[in-house]
Amino acid sequence: MGERTRYRYDDRDDRPRNRSETPVALIVSLAVGIPAALAALFVIVILVNREPDFEPQPVVHNEPIFAPKPPDAPPANPMLVPNALPQPAPPQGIPGKRMIDLVPLIDPGQDAVHGRWAIADNVLHCNDGSFVPRIKIPYRPPEEYDFIVTFSQPGLRNGISLVMPNPNGGSFFWALGFDNGSAFCFHSNPDKGGKIPGLIAVNTAYTTTVKVRKNSVQGLVNGKLLMELKTDYKDLSCDDWRKIPDTTNLAVACDDPTVFHYVRVIEITGRGKRTR
Repeated sequence: MGERTRYRYDDRDDRPRNRSETPVALIVSLAVGIPAALAALFVIVILVNREPDFEPQPVVHNEPIFAPKPPDAPPANPMLVPNALPQPAPPQGIPGKRMIDLVPLIDPGQDAVHGRWAIADNVLHCNDGSFVPRIKIPYRPPEEYDFIVTFSQPGLRNGISLVMPNPNGGSFFWALGFDNGSAFCFHSNPDKGGKIPGLIAVNTAYTTTVKVRKNSVQGLVNGKLLMELKTDYKDLSCDDWRKIPDTTNLAVACDDPTVFHYVRVIEITGRGKRTR
């Protein structure tokens, strides 16, 4: 009787297994499984590294797009009257007589007597009020002349003044636009002047002229004569609010923010002189 085949039972399976078949099955399994695993790995590598057959689309972020912030505007110059009027037409001269632009002669740092004054684009600004801001002009006028000022104001209260040398010493002045734009005068005791309701309006350019002659003085607005005095100037004077250090010079004054668009002199008799 031949050798009897031996059987054993697996702990997990009650089916009898032939011990002689177990190594053969393992070898076959390995022989078949390893190449299959390698082949599968090779396919995975190819799939991972192959080029996409479509065009990748850009990623869109649904976020608001803000334009770059423009640089901050330079701060407004506090010395300048805000929202000043465009320059009006300049005052007309007199044929054969010399007209002098006085603004280029002024240095606010040296000539301001009171208040905040500045010059921009050859325009004189006073962005100040109260206690009569004033600035002298380093120019001594001749014996006879026309003192011409074009101005505008964003508000009305006490108007402006043109200050001139008095031939008898000291100064005298022409005031215009006080009493809320209605009054005018040559300063005296009492003042010599009058009132016209609505004479001066806000944000409007006016040209006032003082014609200084040997025996008379006139005050005009936009070419219209408001008053004329026959005088030797002894009856005309200046107050403490409009005093300037050198009374032989011209000056302008105001008591509210004012733009002096033009400040000029027409020399009638003789020649004036710069004092600086």
